[in-house]
Amino acid sequence: MMRYYFDLRDGDSSLVDHVGLELANLDAAKMEASDRLTSFVKPYVKGGERRATAIEIRAGNRLVFTFKIILEKGSSGRR
Repeated sequence: MMRYYFDLRDGDSSLVDHVGLELANLDAAKMEASDRLTSFVKPYVKGGERRATAIEIRAGNRLVFTFKIILEKGSSGRR
């Protein structure tokens, strides 16, 4: 088991995870990060403002993966 930390970056704000979560491997940490990021941005999906949010996964002090999501109103006319 490895302890992974999930730091949230939202625009100019950040929230550093000081507790972390013990998980079996990096794939499990990626799934956890995906769930957390999805839950965080869900309230903003219907809004029209641009929002850039990321979760950085750390193992100790080492960055091992970053999930980024950008919400913005499209103007290309594609569906």
